[in-house]
Amino acid sequence: MMRKQLALFLQNYEEEIRDSARELLPKEMPVLTEELFGLYETTGNRLKYEEVYFARRKMLAVLGMRAILGLEEQWEEKQTYIQKLEEVILDICREETWALPAHVNRRENPQWRITVDLFASETAQTLSELMEFLGETISAEVWGKMRENIEERIFQPYFTSEVPYKHKPWECGSNNWNAVCAGSIGSACLHLMKGQPERLRASLSRIINSLTYYINGFAEDGACMEGLAYYYYGMTYFTNFAQELYDATEGETDLFCGKWGEFEGGEDRRYQIAHFPVKCFFPDGKCLSFSDGDTEGWFRVGVSSVLAMHYGEPGMSEEALAAALFPDMSKAGSLHSDTCYRFAALKMDLIQTRRFLALLEASDRKEGTFEKPKAYILPSAQWYIAHSEANVSFACKGGHNDEPHNHNDVGHFIYEGKGEMFLTDLGAGEYTKDYFSEKRYQILCNNSFGHSVPVIGGEGQGTGKEYGCSRFAADSDGRVCIEMHDAYPEGLLKELQREFQFDTETGKLLVRDCFTFDQAKAAEARENLITQIRPVAEGNKVLLKTEKGTCTVEIEGLEGSIEIREYDHSNHQGVTEKVYGIAWPAAAADGRAQSSFSVTTQWK
Repeated sequence: MMRKQLALFLQNYEEEIRDSARELLPKEMPVLTEELFGLYETTGNRLKYEEVYFARRKMLAVLGMRAILGLEEQWEEKQTYIQKLEEVILDICREETWALPAHVNRRENPQWRITVDLFASETAQTLSELMEFLGETISAEVWGKMRENIEERIFQPYFTSEVPYKHKPWECGSNNWNAVCAGSIGSACLHLMKGQPERLRASLSRIINSLTYYINGFAEDGACMEGLAYYYYGMTYFTNFAQELYDATEGETDLFCGKWGEFEGGEDRRYQIAHFPVKCFFPDGKCLSFSDGDTEGWFRVGVSSVLAMHYGEPGMSEEALAAALFPDMSKAGSLHSDTCYRFAALKMDLIQTRRFLALLEASDRKEGTFEKPKAYILPSAQWYIAHSEANVSFACKGGHNDEPHNHNDVGHFIYEGKGEMFLTDLGAGEYTKDYFSEKRYQILCNNSFGHSVPVIGGEGQGTGKEYGCSRFAADSDGRVCIEMHDAYPEGLLKELQREFQFDTETGKLLVRDCFTFDQAKAAEARENLITQIRPVAEGNKVLLKTEKGTCTVEIEGLEGSIEIREYDHSNHQGVTEKVYGIAWPAAAADGRAQSSFSVTTQWK
């Protein structure tokens, strides 16, 4: 079954490359202008410049992929496509900077044009990869321009700088920046420094040391606190470089399973990292959107193929291997899923998926069955994810309020089913200048008012690592307990315990919050639930109706009225959406308050 799915994926993917390249052939390169570049500095808008920038990277990546496919074919139009690709490459080499406006400071850095950021690094990786694949198919002039630009824009500024690289301090970071930049540069080194062994050795040593920090940035249970999209962003470049290094050294340098760097958790942590993605998808295909995530997630088949080659246990059946390391193939990313058109990911989807499929076809793995667990407990990340037989899923988190791409969301939860996000997590909002400034928590999707957590005395949760969960306990039977009073400003609460009970058969969720105050400073406690389905309040119930069914929130012993608030939210694509807050007071007496409610779904 898995072999057929991978073979079908490759067949469709290759056709998609051919069709897309054919459409792009007559098109001109979009033009980057000073006016577009300056928008970020004057208005904070990133999207308008980036739309043009990534349209240019699309032409580079798609035409580059078509050229790679063409190496295997008797292709009459080959020279026409290569000529177009060369024109695109030369235009890329003429760009004033490969970095994005949000990542440079023209006022304070006179050398801003040469900034080694995510996208400058990715561009270098793309060009070096094309040089390796296409060889003499590319003219000497274009070859020379590519090498010259990579040297001047990436190798020289990075390798002559002190550690960490100062203009963007990603080198000792624990997030995706480290993996993307270091992995891209390491890949470029492998492709372009083959005739310079001493330089290559020194360069790779620095790159590998940097990647140590990236791996240690994962929770011990393998969770990426930035969310699944950022997991794939970073892991694309880590796995691409690690596999290229493994191949170049014939397995002697093994970043997947070998001993390198200083690890807290070592090989076991890397194993857990590889198995993280399957935990993030609900059975209906929706995705966990904690932090700057997205409910419409997808995965990269090439990345999963590489991870399966290194972390698939020898005795596993194909079904077990697929269930452990591959989310459902219906969620496989296509050529156009990533609007940034990251070449390393697209190349791996072709080359490494082919490679893995060939290994499967040559293996003697037997057919078998594999049943995924009903619940995943990630104790280090303090995440809980559970699924029911009634086509309803539930997820909640503890954590703290200084996580990567942080949202103030300790104790927050998601309730969904059949593709309907009844009680949701908004995920990433529109990336603007304010989004990554001191104004971040004035934005609904980042502050606690945009999450399903209580509001105390009109105040939300605090920002910082000290505002977090003091206890997180969960079991496989759907019980979760979160002690979360420390997530709120000091003096508001003495205790706040949130208990969940999720029925993995019926999908019914029970939530109970217990508040204890300093009686001299007693504050009102109000529940706050977040949805993007227009709520209807009826007595002590709130109905969330869709074409597929109705979700009912029933409040026990309600004292007061249910308040519905409507908000405008600018999503990650810059599109305004409606968001609704459902609020009611917790019953209070003698310095204590309590709120209990149930969440159920009835399908049509």
